[in-house]
Amino acid sequence: MFKKLLLVLGILTSVSMYAIPTLNVYDFEVKKDKEASYKTITEDYVNKTIATEQGVLGLFATTDERDKTTSYIFEVYKDYLAFSSHTKSQTNNDFKAMIPQIAEGNLNSTEIEVQIAKDKKIEQNDNTFVVYTIIDVKPENNKEFTEIIKNSAETTFNEEGTSLVYLGTDRKNPNKWCLFEVYSDIDSYLNHRASNYFKDYITQTKDMVIEQKRYELQPLKLINKGGLDFKKLY
Repeated sequence: MFKKLLLVLGILTSVSMYAIPTLNVYDFEVKKDKEASYKTITEDYVNKTIATEQGVLGLFATTDERDKTTSYIFEVYKDYLAFSSHTKSQTNNDFKAMIPQIAEGNLNSTEIEVQIAKDKKIEQNDNTFVVYTIIDVKPENNKEFTEIIKNSAETTFNEEGTSLVYLGTDRKNPNKWCLFEVYSDIDSYLNHRASNYFKDYITQTKDMVIEQKRYELQPLKLINKGGLDFKKLY
């Protein structure tokens, strides 16, 4: 009986791991004389992946608005199995093989355990505004911070002008939070930051945070299926 119980618990753990959306973030520094090649290679990677892999829910290629050289590619999959399958795909292998030609250094990858993933179908245009925030939280405050930021993320998604909110923690470090947001324009983002609930979030969490880095990103290619609505339960 005890062995059967362990087996059931093992199956449930496996299902819980594989049944939730998975977010992967690539980042690398583009060589200064390879900007055109980078754009062509990256757009080709995004288009082929979306076209050939059913488990891909969205791909978002961006560059840092300030330095114009740091590239971020955000990938969301319906579950971990879809992500694992992608890592073995020819499209992914071809993309990685091209990285030495366009990047300074390595292609870095961060696997994120999703806590909240909500999006609408994105219609990219010149006004589309993208933000990526990395937050290091004190371990003793992480549980309390979790509930505060999850409530804030849900409220953010319900605001007019918010197209996408993905929130999660680094699989290697549960105290490191990653927040990816897409807005229809910068005014929507500024209205979000001016809201009372966002100001409350800042006040409530200011003593919990060790460091926070926020990157305003220039969209290169943003594609998603839309309609994702996931919140991890505790």
